[in-house]
Amino acid sequence: MRQIQQLLKNKNIKIILISLLLISLCFVIFFSQQKQKALNYTEFNNLLNTNVKDAYLLNNQLYFSIDKNKYVIFANDEVLSKMLNYTSIENKIEFDYTLLFLALISAAFLFYLFYASKNLKNAKNTQNPVSNILKSEFKTQKSKFVSFDEIIGQNTAKKELRKLANLFKNKKNCPIKAVLLTGPSGVGKTMLAKAFASECRASFFYQSASSFNEMFIGVGAKRIRDLFSNAAALAPSVIFIDEIDALGKRRGISLSNESDNTLNELLTQLDGFCEINNVLLIAATNLEKSLDAALLRRFSKKIAFTKPNYEERMEFLDFLEFKNLLPNNVLKNDLAHITYGFNGANFSDLETEILLNNISNKEELIKSILHIKNGYKDDNYLNDDELLAQSIYQAAKVKIAQLCDANVLYVDLFSVEFSFKNEHLKSLSQIKNEIIIHLAGRLANEIFLNETYSNYFKDEKKLQKILSLYKDIDLNDLKNKCKTYLKAYEGEIKQLADNLIKEKVIFINKDS
Repeated sequence: MRQIQQLLKNKNIKIILISLLLISLCFVIFFSQQKQKALNYTEFNNLLNTNVKDAYLLNNQLYFSIDKNKYVIFANDEVLSKMLNYTSIENKIEFDYTLLFLALISAAFLFYLFYASKNLKNAKNTQNPVSNILKSEFKTQKSKFVSFDEIIGQNTAKKELRKLANLFKNKKNCPIKAVLLTGPSGVGKTMLAKAFASECRASFFYQSASSFNEMFIGVGAKRIRDLFSNAAALAPSVIFIDEIDALGKRRGISLSNESDNTLNELLTQLDGFCEINNVLLIAATNLEKSLDAALLRRFSKKIAFTKPNYEERMEFLDFLEFKNLLPNNVLKNDLAHITYGFNGANFSDLETEILLNNISNKEELIKSILHIKNGYKDDNYLNDDELLAQSIYQAAKVKIAQLCDANVLYVDLFSVEFSFKNEHLKSLSQIKNEIIIHLAGRLANEIFLNETYSNYFKDEKKLQKILSLYKDIDLNDLKNKCKTYLKAYEGEIKQLADNLIKEKVIFINKDS
């Protein structure tokens, strides 16, 4: 009983109960009318007697009751004259119960709105929903000091940002208002933007470009104005807008003008008409080509980020070694080659993998690197014939890579990790050797198994990419050279293939 009393004290419960009561009342009134039995003329004649009562006319229908039973019949002249012989007929006007139903529902709704608005005004820390939509939420970070030297890699980008930091710190009105950081994801654009703000002792405003996109007209533009206004109030300030391509795509492409209006407001702020000093915009994107031309012109400086080169990958590995996360028997030079294509985020993932799996030897470390690089692959779905074809394919690539002076470190049923001395400036001889390696697997299946399989598509794609750049290379000559190697080392290739089927993973020694 007490629980029921406590529930009744709740205003929302009262409102719900009253609303349900009103709705129930409407249904009772609407459906309470007893249904009359419709009669034809013959049935009407048979029923008529002196007990007829309550006869009335409504909408060309004659309603009457006999012995507490209610009937209805179409009221023509003949029916009316016969009924008048027994009783008088009352002419009624129809009452529309639908209007009553709608009126009660409207009253219940208005009653609810009245109490809901009253509670909303009296509630503490409660805001208008419309205000929540218009409210601009900016992430202002005053974190611990981070210097450029604490960030590994991107030496060229750091050099450019250092110059800009000196200019921004020492000049009251810096001529550069906006900087664009371009490059693939995970290379450290956000981290270096934070380091820039720390070096300049400036407030750091982080904002994702997608947060400016709203369905409500004018909201995005208002958020842009509020962002620059808040940054000016806390100057010197650095505004960092991540993934600027979500906001700054070419105008006229979108069906909605709202995104164009938001971009126009950003352009206005960058034009300098608002006279905002000591505020620098840093924007990041990996889709520079999609940006609006007018926005690109507003950026006084563009800094390109790239994936770590060999020396920078060695810096990441030195850092892991400094934290005692690398096994003792591993060569960092080999790891630097295997991690070709890694970015800073991938090295962070590698550090997490080492800590989670407590990796303590070279083999487990390389497996973790390859899982990050290529994803996890399972060979359990291959039958015996497929295993044989795939193992010969991979073994042939390993042997040919060794003959082509490549540094082969690792092979499993789906990947071969090899590298050449030169990563960026390749000689024609090295390019031809790469072509021969990509040909080896398919040609080995043709020679040793008299069959071609679908496992060559990945190498074929790489091969076509190289040949599209070097059209003067004689592919038939390289195929003949590869076939000669394969036939000469047939025994070794088949032995390596057998070992690969048994062991699944083989680490290649340099002397082998």
